[in-house]
Amino acid sequence: MGFGATVLLNAAAPSLTWFLIAAPLLGLGIGFYNSVLNATAQQAVAPSNIGQMMSLMNIGNYGVVPFGALLLGWIIDLSSGRVALAVGGVAALLAAGWVWSRARGEQPEGEV
Repeated sequence: MGFGATVLLNAAAPSLTWFLIAAPLLGLGIGFYNSVLNATAQQAVAPSNIGQMMSLMNIGNYGVVPFGALLLGWIIDLSSGRVALAVGGVAALLAAGWVWSRARGEQPEGEV
């Protein structure tokens, strides 16, 4: 949820100066997201399937880039880059909320 909030913060920056001040937070958020995603995906499968899982994750992360670029390019043409950042921030918050609602209450066996 922090990543989505950081994207929205960057979208709401009133000037380039404020955007550049908030931009490092966005970089930290992306690094945190990738680290947690990789660790979670690797723990979710058997050690013999980690390579397959990581290749599927790469397809999921990078294979959809052309489609997202087309969509956000269209949004930028219709409005502005700030609106495209806001759309990305809202999408990140919705995705985080969906994952949180799915994972809530699920605990590995043996943990309290």
